[in-house]
Amino acid sequence: MAIRKTAQYSPFNAQVIEVDHFSAIAATDDPNELEYKIEVALDLDSYSFPDDAELDLEVLSGENLFTADIGTVSFSHNPIETFTFDAKPNSIRMRLRVTPKDATHLIGYSKLRACYEGDLSSLILVRSKPLGQVTWIFEYETADTPILYLNEERFKELQNYVYNDLSWQGQILPQCIYSGYMHIATNNFEGTTPDDQGCWQFSWWTKAEELCPGSTSSIKENKTLEDYKNWAEELAKKFSLSAKYFNKFLAEKDRVQQI
Repeated sequence: MAIRKTAQYSPFNAQVIEVDHFSAIAATDDPNELEYKIEVALDLDSYSFPDDAELDLEVLSGENLFTADIGTVSFSHNPIETFTFDAKPNSIRMRLRVTPKDATHLIGYSKLRACYEGDLSSLILVRSKPLGQVTWIFEYETADTPILYLNEERFKELQNYVYNDLSWQGQILPQCIYSGYMHIATNNFEGTTPDDQGCWQFSWWTKAEELCPGSTSSIKENKTLEDYKNWAEELAKKFSLSAKYFNKFLAEKDRVQQI
């Protein structure tokens, strides 16, 4: 289990590690469990950190704050520890920190970034609807939060799949994410400014800033339809990364074939 540790920050001369040089994903083998593993990707060659400077990962969700050793600048590794939270996380954010060997002040750090997308409730509502032989339909042209409609004939069963079956989620949610962000982009990003808090588009925009801060920061600048498609696709991919939807789909396919 990862240990709790008080964060310390240096206001002077600490280098800010950019989004392109550090990312991480959190994943759990069982969606009903509260224990998560984290994998990191680093590229610190462009920074003037000593090779023996120590790296740690700060992990935050709700009131849970953990840190874990991830090696040194010249020899980094994924956290050996797992991270167990008090409740199912709505989101998991992380920060990379760099300290000189045997010192406590920071010489480098990243901004907090999302590594787990968490609960869908702030992005998508799940409701029942008579759909005949259709299993689900995603409706995003609403004044309220977009709705994933499930066939009312087996609603409880389908709802359980949406929340708990990663293989099933992976066939639905990435397309919903892609479609929702394309709708936002092709409607001139209406509802995405701080003045629009309370609009569903603002909630989605906030999530986009967490998932893909680099591309999201510039997507409003005279972009083409192809740029919007690439942005929406990148968000769908990042949304799916921690859950490893494709791997879960292949594993389930193999399991069914062996029965």
